Amino acid sequence: MAKSLILRTALACIALTAGFTAWIGWAIVDAYQPIARYQPQVGDVLVQTITPCGRLLRTVKGVTQSKWCHCGVVTQINGRWVVCEAVGDGVRHTPLIIFLLRGDEIDFAAYRLTGELQAYATQMAECCETYVGRPYDIQYELDDEKIYCSELVYKAYRDATDGGDLADVQRFGDLNWRQFKDDIAHFHGDEDLPLDREVVTPAALTRSPRLEKIFELQKAVHWQWTRAFVKWLGMLGGN
Repeated sequence: MAKSLILRTALACIALTAGFTAWIGWAIVDAYQPIARYQPQVGDVLVQTITPCGRLLRTVKGVTQSKWCHCGVVTQINGRWVVCEAVGDGVRHTPLIIFLLRGDEIDFAAYRLTGELQAYATQMAECCETYVGRPYDIQYELDDEKIYCSELVYKAYRDATDGGDLADVQRFGDLNWRQFKDDIAHFHGDEDLPLDREVVTPAALTRSPRLEKIFELQKAVHWQWTRAFVKWLGMLGGN
């Protein structure tokens, strides 16, 4: 009697585990399918929107009047696709799939250097490496001590091309800052807002004549826990 109960319990556990594993596998495949249509190349510039997002990224979206609030450069490390990006804990590498699965929806676009500029793509990705480890710049200044996301992309191209401009540098006061002045003051920490500060934004990168959009995926929904589960499995490595 006891052995029969143990056997039935074991079989039930095996069945539940198999069913749960199959369900998880389907969820992962479902999340991967839309992303798989993007064929990355070294030097691609990725821009993304993150929903929901915190106060800083909401401010970036509002000030630039664009949904694009973050960006990075695609590269490869030991055969794995990663994105070199500047985030809260500094400039680092993030596995490509983890980068794309941020937020409740997958919403990103990939841009590639145009024509003859493609010759600088690999060097541009390599130039990103010189900034890895530097802290994130919440003040959005164009010095080299700290780096923010679109500044990293802009400077990688500048370094690769010996001074070329990838996108327009804008005066902060010319952006849509007024209704976000309390948020700006919160992050800036000074009474005087930095209206004369020059900045490069993710939105400006998307308007660059030196970049062409080669892929966009808009609001492909995935389960929020898919990213955490994939990372927990160790399938992707990295950060």
